[in-house]
This record gives sequence, C-alpha cells and structure tokens, in this order.
Amino acid sequence: MLSRLAPLAKLTRNPTLRRCGIGFALFNAAEYGEWIAVLVYAYNQGGAKASGILAAAQLLPCVVIAPLLATFADRYQAGWVLVAGYAAQAVGMGLLAIALLVHGPPAVVYVFAILAAPAFNATRPTMNVVLPAAVHTPDELTAGNAALGWIESAGIMVGPVVAAGVIAIGGPGWVVAAFAIAMLVATWVSLPLTRSLPPVEPGDVGSPIADTVDGFRALKGERGTAVLMGVLTSQSLYLGAMDVLFVVLALSELDIGQSGVGILNATFGAGGLVAVFVTVGLVGRRRLAPPLVAAALIMGASVALIAVWPRVAITIPLLLLANVGRSLFDVSGRTLLQRTGTPAVLGRIFGVIESVDMLGLSLGSLVVPILIGLGGTKAAIVGVGAIMPLVTLVLLPAILRADARATVPIVQIGLLRAMALFRPLPPPQMEGVARLLEPRHAAAGEVLIREGEPGDLFYLVADGEVAVTTAAGFATTLRRGEGFGEIALLNDTPRTATVTASSDASLYTLGREEFLTAITGMADVHGAARTMASERLAQQTAN
Repeated sequence: MLSRLAPLAKLTRNPTLRRCGIGFALFNAAEYGEWIAVLVYAYNQGGAKASGILAAAQLLPCVVIAPLLATFADRYQAGWVLVAGYAAQAVGMGLLAIALLVHGPPAVVYVFAILAAPAFNATRPTMNVVLPAAVHTPDELTAGNAALGWIESAGIMVGPVVAAGVIAIGGPGWVVAAFAIAMLVATWVSLPLTRSLPPVEPGDVGSPIADTVDGFRALKGERGTAVLMGVLTSQSLYLGAMDVLFVVLALSELDIGQSGVGILNATFGAGGLVAVFVTVGLVGRRRLAPPLVAAALIMGASVALIAVWPRVAITIPLLLLANVGRSLFDVSGRTLLQRTGTPAVLGRIFGVIESVDMLGLSLGSLVVPILIGLGGTKAAIVGVGAIMPLVTLVLLPAILRADARATVPIVQIGLLRAMALFRPLPPPQMEGVARLLEPRHAAAGEVLIREGEPGDLFYLVADGEVAVTTAAGFATTLRRGEGFGEIALLNDTPRTATVTASSDASLYTLGREEFLTAITGMADVHGAARTMASERLAQQTAN
C-alpha cells in the first residue's frame, strides 16, 4: 500500500510538480462542479429542454476551439499558457457567478456560461507539455504522470460531490463562485511556473484544422477503421445524454433535489475506477467483439432499468454499473481500432476522434429533451439506454469483420505477462508494446551486447539460453521469459555486461525510445524496472 503512495511523495518533494498537481486538482474539481451547477440552473429555468440546449451550446464552440487551444503550449511558453488558461477559467466563472447570484436574466447567464466553457480546453494539452519540463529525473516523470492520472479520476467524483453540498446550502450561483475562487488559487499557485519552466522552442506546428481535415481524408481508404471510429465515438453521444439525464433523474424522477445531481455524477464516475479490475481481462484476448457487445448491452440495460425501478437505492448501483460497461466498451473499441488500423493513419484518426467527441457530447445533450418531448421522462431514460445497443447492433457486421481480421501478438503478450516488469501494464498498452517487439534469432556463440558499448535495445528471451558475463568475473544464465539490457537504457550508461547466446536462441527486441515510453507511463512498471536494474547492478558489482 505504501508503495502506491510513492508517486505522491515524489510529487510533493518537487516544488514545480507540487504546483502542477495543486492547480490540476483545482481545475478538475472546477470543471465537473461548474458543469453540474449550470445544468441544474438551466433545468430550473426551462426543464430538460433548456438544460440540453445549454449543454450543447457550451460544447459546440469547443469542437473548433479545442484543437486550436491545444497548440498554444507548442507555440508559446507552456507555463504562461497554463496560467492564462486558469485565469481565463476564473474570470469566466466569476462573471457567470455574478450573473447567477444577482439573479440576472437567464439569457445573460446562458451567454456567460457559453463564453466560459472553451477556456477549459486549454489545460490538459498544456499539462502534457509542462510535466516533462517540470521534472528532474525519469522517476519524477513517472510519478507525475501517475499522480495527475489519480487527480483526474478523483476530480470526476470530488467536483460533483462538492457541487452537491454547496447547491444544497446556497444554490448553483455559489457553486460557480466557489470554483471561480478555486481557479484564482490555481492561477496564483501556478504563477511561479512562468519562471521555473524552461522556454520551449516552437516546433513546426501546422494548422490544427488542416490536421483534422487530413485525418478525415485518411479515412477514405480505411473503411473498416472509419466504422470502428464511429463505434468508439458513439459513446460520446451516450455521455452527453447522460449529463442531462442526471439532472432529470435527480430533480424529476427520483426527487432527491439539486444536490442529488452531484451525487449521481459522482456515482457514475466511481464506476470508471471499478472498471480497472474488469478491463485487465482483455489482455491478449483473441476476440474483442464479444466484450464490446456485452459492454454496450450493460450500458443500455443499466440505464433502462432505472425507468422500471426509479428508486435511489437501485439507481445508484445501476449508474455505477453503467460506467463499468462504458469503460469496458472504450478499452475494447480502442484496442480493436489499434489492432486493425494502419499504423501510419492511426495518429491522425485518434486526433479526429478527440474532435468528433466534442460534437457527440453536444448532440447527446439534445437527446434527452427531445425524448422527453416525445414520450415523457421514462421514455427518455429508456431512449438513452438504447443508444449504445442500437449503435452496436447497426454496426455489428462491420465490427465482426474487423474483429475477424485483427491480429493479436499472443506469443509476445505471453512473454510480457511472464515478466514482473511489464505485468502491471493496462491491456491496450501491453498489446501496444507487444506489437512493437521485433523478432531476433541468435546462433550459438553470437555476442548480443558487449560490455562498455552504448545500449540501444532491450531484449526478451523467447527460447534458448544466453550467458551474462562481466570483466569482473560475474556470470549468470537467462532463459525464456527473462530480459536484459535495461540498465544502459534506464541510466543512459554503457553496457555493464556482455551477453552471449549459449545455444541457438529466439529473442525479441524493443528499441530504446519504445522501452522508455512503455515504462515511464506507470509508476508500477517503472518501479519494477528500476528495482530489476538495481538488483542486477548489485549482483554484478558484488563479484
């Protein structure tokens, strides 16, 4: 348990990382909390219709603005971009809070809500640039990535919970005011980053709109990939509808008050954390269509059953289960897309997905008021539940064809799972690393690496034996499921030993950049690599 807290310890020891973490925590809570407050206000003014329209109006400008803001950290000093983003969020929410607290005309409140929304799109892309510049060691980069991931997951629950409590006491206006103050604190805490972070040389950054257009063009010759992209982005339609449905459920169907909206949001968010234990089972699975279809049915049935039993005690576990299904759907869909898509196109495709997701969220926000107008609240609940099963059913033939032609590196995944070093990798990442492994045959007596030479590859033994020796007299033998070469890659030092094939051997190699990328994404993986390297160095020097 204490080892799990190591990333937080590293985060607190580096003042720059500490400031990044505090600001990012306040940002996440504010983003989710303000969103709930605005939807509750709109519902009080005009019911589900007003809530849905306002949600769509806030999201639609982000479809165009989000990719533009994402390039700012590449063009300008990242610290200033982060601070400017936090300040813009504070100002936007401050004006919105004033309009709410003085009971301004709804039209004015809606305008401020729409103007405040795009500022939130700058933070996450900027943090990806700030973090590598803020760390001093690879360990700190791993710790920072892990800690920020925890912070974001917690924000999905903490923001709505705080919003629920404040709404119950003072109403939506005080929620927005509280989070506006929180973003002022984030701005103040992050201001030293403008001095402590090194200047970033602007790269050759193209137009984000042109890049998005190129992504759509790339889909012309990738029909199967385009279908899978449609499957994957359909969940944004579902999530957009769920945002409005939470408001309708709390205020109309369950009658648990305005604070209940935050509770339902937090419950749904908790399902994503539970899903971690479910998605591990996807590692190495030959066919992903069955879990994807099952996930769509879980998402649909969990929501639809709320219409049958509209009770708080039943709704809470059903919403948690719905997001477990959503997470399983997301991992299955992304992995299947990675398996079948052309590598040269995938980068642009995932860029298109990020843009289309914003559009899906905005359109999904309109689904609930339309369904309520057509058939009432219960019809809207069932209709939202039907979104994912219907989309999956329509696209099922294409999903099955893609799944049938997908290749799975079973042998490579088996080797990675056998190593304590790679075992903690989540399913998509483990399969991604497995696909990067290059086969290598070594004849008996062949020297694979030589002591004192620079290192550029990590090796995994698939069959046969290799002998590890040093000039100081150390010797050992490695067999199937064991690896070597990590010391030079991790420490950026020459090879510390010579490795020779004792017999004909089959191996797999992983390039330096790919190896470092794989292990720095998770604290557990990087920690295992460091431990293995330290133990081997100790063994070699002891002889």
